[in-house]
Amino acid sequence: MVRQCSFTLGLVVLWAATGMADVTLRQSVTLNFSSLFPEAVRSAMQESVKSTLPSGTVLQIKNGRAVSSSATLTIMMEADGNRITLLNPKSKQYANTTYSEYLDATQGVLKSVAPPAQAQQAFQNLHHDVQTKKTGQFAMIQGVRAEESLIVATMQMPSPAGTMRMEMHYWIALPDDIRRVPALKELADYAEQSRRKLDAANLVGSFTPMPGMTELMGAIRDLMKDNIGWPLKSSTKMYAPAMVQALQKAPQPGQSLDPNAPMMEILMDVAELSTNPVPDSVFSVPADYQAAPVEELVKALMPVQSRPPAGAPAPSH
Repeated sequence: MVRQCSFTLGLVVLWAATGMADVTLRQSVTLNFSSLFPEAVRSAMQESVKSTLPSGTVLQIKNGRAVSSSATLTIMMEADGNRITLLNPKSKQYANTTYSEYLDATQGVLKSVAPPAQAQQAFQNLHHDVQTKKTGQFAMIQGVRAEESLIVATMQMPSPAGTMRMEMHYWIALPDDIRRVPALKELADYAEQSRRKLDAANLVGSFTPMPGMTELMGAIRDLMKDNIGWPLKSSTKMYAPAMVQALQKAPQPGQSLDPNAPMMEILMDVAELSTNPVPDSVFSVPADYQAAPVEELVKALMPVQSRPPAGAPAPSH
């Protein structure tokens, strides 16, 4: 699921904006595991996801061009919305490509890591449900009024997991504030361009065994379609009451277990929203970067190993 969230973040920023003002949106990403897990387990899980979940993202827009940056991958979009450049800051590699070629490469990588057909069928037979609603709650974020929307996905998993639930909370600026704040107006224009390509996120649902993933991606798409703004804050929580009840049988000393508490939460908050000038240099490929196939850059966004073909010998150790 962490890989899914990271990949979705990349897909949402694949289309260039059409406005003219410079905009910088800096967001922090925090991952919290429940105290249900022993400290050693929580630390190990935190370390295991550092490479897949960025600690923050930066979106910068200038003269119709846009660049989204994280520790994992940087995506540059030209003003025509079709030509993009992918950069991996760790390997210092880049790939110039088109949006269509990017989707083809993404589909190829997803196919290579897809579970066997039998496993996919077993998951698809499980019951799942996805619901979206406005909660009626509001918040002030960076001096901007935002309304909360909620997407709830429930999945009936095999024992002992039982029913699992994912809650995705989004806070989106109100229309009056979007018109009042220049940076928000620019982001709204950008979001309108982005959501026209958000159906590409269904690629993920097509090749994951997680029940309801295609429906979940569709719910996110519809939420963005029904709102004119860009999410200023989000919270994704995972619940597994049956697993908590199992842990209650052997609690840690002094530990109080709440079966209704989330097992994991991913928080995204706005750290900066400004119209300060964006330097042209952020749209340039550094001189020390080397060209690489687009598939290599896509794998950086989804750092998983490909599944070997059926009948292939297992790797030796």
